[in-house]
Amino acid sequence: MAQKIGRIKRFFIVHIGPIIAAIYKRYGRRRVKILGNTYLIYKGVFNPKMLGISEFMARNMEVESNQMVLDMCTGSGILAITAGFKAHSVIAVDINPAAARCAKDNVKRNGLRNVEVVRGDLFSSLKPIPYFNAIFIHPPFFVGKPEGNESVNRNDSKESFTERFFRDATNHLKSGGYIQMVYPSFASNEIVISTARREGWNCSISSEKKGLFGKIYIYKFERGKIEENRLE
Repeated sequence: MAQKIGRIKRFFIVHIGPIIAAIYKRYGRRRVKILGNTYLIYKGVFNPKMLGISEFMARNMEVESNQMVLDMCTGSGILAITAGFKAHSVIAVDINPAAARCAKDNVKRNGLRNVEVVRGDLFSSLKPIPYFNAIFIHPPFFVGKPEGNESVNRNDSKESFTERFFRDATNHLKSGGYIQMVYPSFASNEIVISTARREGWNCSISSEKKGLFGKIYIYKFERGKIEENRLE
């Protein structure tokens, strides 16, 4: 039974999920409203209304007023902007040039001066210094061949992506800093968790909800600290 469920999940991730994402990219609304803020969605940029994943993350981010925040894989900039209304400063990163332009436009439209958007592959565009108190990420979760930097929500290897992310995140977080990552259960979240543990991160669930194709989790990753709801 477990193998059958695994095959179904794999089929969805490889075949069905990318089709849904493509439909949203082509036919989804180009102007969306989340938490009272309006966002324009450029062609080729992940629509934050898809499956409600981005909006769920935006509602449940742990942000404090004195924090320096990093929003990785920013897309349209929804998480960076949501954090920017409360945090001291935010840097938003995306490898997709269309996403970087989209996020910059949305930052300007929402009147924020403490949010900077840069284009880069994960941490490659940032200096390797412990600058951030928190890192937020809504990572790509569909498996497939990326079509250049314009592709969204796909990775050749989910494990390779998460290995690089968790390995390099250590060099950018201040002592006591943490990562919050939103991830759906249908997208082989066990790979993300196991990879994070191999890189020395403790994992707990900070929030969860039922989605259309299973649960959506917000994981919290920390070093040297064990939470009561830490995953065993």
